[in-house]
Parts: sequence; structure tokens; C-alpha cells
Amino acid sequence: MGDAPKGLGQRALKVVAVVVGLIAFVVGKQFVQTWHKQKSEQEQGAHVAAYWDKMRTEAVKERPDQPIGEAMEEKAKKDATAQLKALSGDKKVQSAANMYVGFFLMNTKAMPTFCKEQGVAIPAWTAAFEKVNATETARARQIHARTGFDEDRFYALIVDQYKKLVADDMHDIAATNKISLKDACKRLQDHADDLAADMSLSNVQPDVYKALMIP
Repeated sequence: MGDAPKGLGQRALKVVAVVVGLIAFVVGKQFVQTWHKQKSEQEQGAHVAAYWDKMRTEAVKERPDQPIGEAMEEKAKKDATAQLKALSGDKKVQSAANMYVGFFLMNTKAMPTFCKEQGVAIPAWTAAFEKVNATETARARQIHARTGFDEDRFYALIVDQYKKLVADDMHDIAATNKISLKDACKRLQDHADDLAADMSLSNVQPDVYKALMIP
């Protein structure tokens, strides 16, 4: 597929993808917590929407000098790390799996859906991302199998928030690089291997990776 575009364009794609993943970690964790309390689907969806709004507001308040994407990246990473440090044993491992599933679904379902709406299929991106995180995906699914967690149902309930995240960030990519949304998606497809190489869980969020892989 060739080398990814040099300079700001390449960095923007990678950085924004990381922002999406880190935000998904925390949103995913909060959502799964309500799942295990057996609340209604409407209550679970409302909980996620409220948490997303709260995190966005806090991120802007804490770092008003930063672009919203960078502020939310910092907030999400800090929150995820703090939450894991407060846990131990099975609870820590389970929480890491919950965080990971948000990261996984954002990049393998929400992103392809958005790009399809722009008229661009990105199977190369999905395949590259899944390959880079194959071990982590298998581990998270092994953990979730113990609780009867339904990945498809989870995604169906949280998809509205994920669509907003992807749309915001892909618009940022397009604006930063002065390209269309369609071309932003094409870059993901055309340079999937290069861009996904930096998207392993161990690289994006090492604290979550360490907790997930605890024997």
C-alpha cells in the first residue's frame, strides 16, 4: 500500500485515531458497568450519553488552552489509568476488558460505518487493526465469555455515541488536511498497515494492556 503521507496529514490521522480509542475506553467501561446492573436499554443509553457529556465538559474546563480532541484524549487517558490503579484481581482484569471492547468496536465497526456513508469501504483498515490487536481481542473475549457479555448488543446500544465521536474526529482530519471526508476515509484504506501499526493496545494505552493481559 506504500508509505503513509508524510507530515501533518499522517500525524493527524494517527493522533485522532488514538483520541477515539482512548475516549472509547472510558465510555465503554462506564457502559458495561450499567450492563451488569441489568438496567433497561434506555437507562443504559442515557447513562452513556450523560457520561460522554460530562467528560467533554470536564476536559474543556481542565484544559481550555487545548483543542477539544487533545483535551479529551488527555482526560480519557488519565481517567482510564486512575480507574485501573484503584482496582485489583478479577475486577481490574474485567475493567480492562471493558475498556478494550470500546476501543475495538470504535475502530472496527463505527469507523467503517462512517466511511461507508461517505461512499468509501475500508476493509483494509479493519483487517489491519484486527491483526495488530488479535491477541488482545482474544483475551478480552475470553474474559467476557465468563459473564455472558454480548458484544453485538453492546454496540447496538452505544452506537449513537460512537457515531458522534467518529464524525467529530473525521471532520477534524478533513479540516486539518484540507481534504474531503471521503478522502480522509480513503487515507485510512490506502495506508491501513502504516496507520494501524501505531494502534496496538500496548502502544495506545499500555496501562490497559498490562491489566488486560494479567494471567
